[in-house]
Amino acid sequence: MGKNKENSPLRAIREKCLDCQCQQPGEIRICNIQDCSLWPFRFGMMPATAAKRKKDVTRTS
Repeated sequence: MGKNKENSPLRAIREKCLDCQCQQPGEIRICNIQDCSLWPFRFGMMPATAAKRKKDVTRTS
């Protein structure tokens, strides 16, 4: 059985963050509730993956 991206735990975290920020994706980016246990996962990906992508984009810019 393949993974269903819509039902993944990371997707559920992203949806919770959207709910917390009144469905405003831009507010998730600037969220300052760093003591929230979901904060590192708010972009819908693992924190290490996000850091690697950011580093890769910086290198190619």
